[in-house]
Amino acid sequence: MTRPDESRAARPRSRLPALLLTAAVVVAAAGLTLLPRLHVTQLDPTAAGTNLASRISAADVQHGHEVYLRDCAYCHGNQGEGSQWAPSLKHSGVAYVDFMLRTGRMPLSSVDASVTEGPPSYKEATIDALDAYVGTLTDGPVKPAVEPGDPYDGRLLFLSNCAPCHSSSGTGMIVTNGAWAPELFGSSPQTVGDAIRVGPQAMPPFTDKQLTADQVDGIATYVQQLGAKQAIGGDPIDQFGPIIEGMVAWLIPIPVLVIAIRLMGKRAK
Repeated sequence: MTRPDESRAARPRSRLPALLLTAAVVVAAAGLTLLPRLHVTQLDPTAAGTNLASRISAADVQHGHEVYLRDCAYCHGNQGEGSQWAPSLKHSGVAYVDFMLRTGRMPLSSVDASVTEGPPSYKEATIDALDAYVGTLTDGPVKPAVEPGDPYDGRLLFLSNCAPCHSSSGTGMIVTNGAWAPELFGSSPQTVGDAIRVGPQAMPPFTDKQLTADQVDGIATYVQQLGAKQAIGGDPIDQFGPIIEGMVAWLIPIPVLVIAIRLMGKRAK
């Protein structure tokens, strides 16, 4: 008759708990690689609007005046006074005009056309020229000079000020009364800065007392980390927000760990 310890020594030990534990660690590590990663992007200061005032010349204003009379004056009036077709620009501000032009919302193809987002109708130089001319007509929010900022600080500011409407991953969502906060993928730094200062549609405007210029720079820089489009299908989950990321953490690594612990506990008994 063998002793209990000899019988236990002769019995082959199962490797299943160790394999499950190893699998859980591997899956957890893989899940962490899918979480959002910040990369400091070097934005082009000239494209972002740095030193805007110093780049405005009399030639820009003249060119903007010519384009305005050709494409804008019919609805907004020769001096931006507005008409039955469009509102006055006297207090709109250059930031508002710049935002509407960069997002393709203006100019409209006809007075009956709806205002929708799309590719801009003008090149960068023409938009700057229109901004320069409208700046002689309006006293509203100025066009922010968006520069490269700190994406880490920008992320925290984005989560506290922008995510409640645009979602933490920038996918956008319906906020209230059918109003839609659009997705932010592909939004340029200047467009982000304009929107923050203007508050288009249902979005509230943020003054420099609420968000400083440096903070706007950080948010605009962070938005660039979201990518040019939403990840779909087999792409990483980092653009789908914390709910999907939490589901991955709860439904895969944790159950495997629980099973491994229970099996190891049974073996110990």
